[in-house]
Amino acid sequence: MLTVLLGTGVLCAWGISFPVLIGAGGVALFAMSLQALLATPAAERQVDPAQIQAAAVPLIFALAFPGIETKLGILAMVLGMVGLNWILILRAKAIMRMIGPVPLQLLGLVFGVLQFAVALEFMRDAMAIL
Repeated sequence: MLTVLLGTGVLCAWGISFPVLIGAGGVALFAMSLQALLATPAAERQVDPAQIQAAAVPLIFALAFPGIETKLGILAMVLGMVGLNWILILRAKAIMRMIGPVPLQLLGLVFGVLQFAVALEFMRDAMAIL
């Protein structure tokens, strides 16, 4: 939410256009999806929070749909995802015992491909608007 509140003001102050923001978000998602798709699967691999660059996506939606309703909707979705993540973390050991690592690795690959497609779509849309 901080990204949405501060980012919109900074973008206006710096004069960054909406199509350029979409393109930058696409490039960031593209890099993240390549990293996810090309990384070797390891059961011990930890996600480094400093490597997560997805803050551009809520900012793109906040700029595309201005208004307090949108910002509150984005906040509600973020809080819902944080809550779901918290519940899943509490039950992670039991879930891993039940399903094992292979389905999660396959799911990670599927979402990596989907993220790659969204990144390409963002970049294509940005080029079309420019």
